[in-house]
Amino acid sequence: MTIASMDEQETIHTAVKRGDFVALKGMISSGASVNEVDKHSFTPLHWAANVGAIEILQYLLWKNADPSLVTKSGWTPVHIAAIRGYEKCIQSLVDRGVSVSAKDKYGQTPGHLASIHGNSGSLLTLLRAGADLETVDISGWTMLHAASFHGRLGCVQVLLRWDLRIEDTDKAGNNAAHLAAMEGHLPVLQYLMSQVQTPLYILDTPNDHGETAEALAKRFLKNDVESYINKIKTEQTFHRGSEYSETLAFPAHAAAYSGDLIQLRVLIESGTVKIDERDEQGATPLHKAAGQGHLKIIQWLRENGADPKLRNELGESPADVARRYGHLGALKLLSPKSDGEYENEEISDIIDLPSDIPLGYTEGEKMHQLIVDKNGAIGRAKIRIEKLERLLELAKSDYKQLDGPIEKEEKQRIDALNELGRYVFFSNIYLI
Repeated sequence: MTIASMDEQETIHTAVKRGDFVALKGMISSGASVNEVDKHSFTPLHWAANVGAIEILQYLLWKNADPSLVTKSGWTPVHIAAIRGYEKCIQSLVDRGVSVSAKDKYGQTPGHLASIHGNSGSLLTLLRAGADLETVDISGWTMLHAASFHGRLGCVQVLLRWDLRIEDTDKAGNNAAHLAAMEGHLPVLQYLMSQVQTPLYILDTPNDHGETAEALAKRFLKNDVESYINKIKTEQTFHRGSEYSETLAFPAHAAAYSGDLIQLRVLIESGTVKIDERDEQGATPLHKAAGQGHLKIIQWLRENGADPKLRNELGESPADVARRYGHLGALKLLSPKSDGEYENEEISDIIDLPSDIPLGYTEGEKMHQLIVDKNGAIGRAKIRIEKLERLLELAKSDYKQLDGPIEKEEKQRIDALNELGRYVFFSNIYLI
């Protein structure tokens, strides 16, 4: 028995939760509703988005599962996928025209939730799909406010690249610097200041209660933040060189590169940086450590769930990088291990969430409860392609029997539709 407990009755929801495609298909064939709501107000589609079961999610959509249904918290499946960091699930929902700007009962969009949980890849997927950058929640928070308050540096970087404004304020007059300072997120505050021409202006701007970022840091005993702000004010200078900005943008990568395990642990364990956060070259901290042969850092990253299969923009895995630089000890540590070694759950205090939903995973992390059948998924996707081809051939035959003219232009149009049909299905072949 995997995810379903001994006393839990088998339902369409439990089949989805453990990724059992065969059981799910049988239940639907026997009349189970694809829109059935369980005691948590989750539909099967919500659960598929939660566990990252991409093929099941696509199958449910083909079976007319309604992606607009919401939980008690007002979450659509896109909200759930954004919380969990499953980019491919988000993309499959987006491909079907599902809204990426729907708001939950707190006024938060999937982009807000991706920002809160530090899933920068999911956030980028949402933004590329047209998520509204200007939308605010019931507190007047933009996605940048949410990312800054929760110390999610990767998301802050993404949002600033998409031109969100640091000076924008919430309903209490707080800008992103206020929120980062009051929570003591020094790396986030440092990066915010590296991206503005006049950091002193941002730092000296009071909120509606007359408090500056420094005052908030002092009130909430964030001594390192207070010292940093005082240093800027005392020196009245600010270094904005590209190397300095890059270190601020990717502090975990810098720590992994330099062999600073203590700083790396602080950044990752505090949630400031995700363990598989990518830099502008697509490299993770594990790539950086592998390139320098830092064995203790490689070992710690692997023990805490870093994915050794991720590749940078050159197509290199961390093992490839270690091999390129001749670090044989690092190469040995990066050799494949057994599945299930890197199970790691992040505790969340999210409201109204069922207790068996482990939040905080990013796409690519192991879900030991999930049944993964890669070859079966590819085979079933191929069957769907063949089914579409048969349907298209039948439609063309019907057209011909109705004496429809198959002239050159019409033939080209039908051939184009045929190729489009192939593209649509191939675009849905995502490997779990």
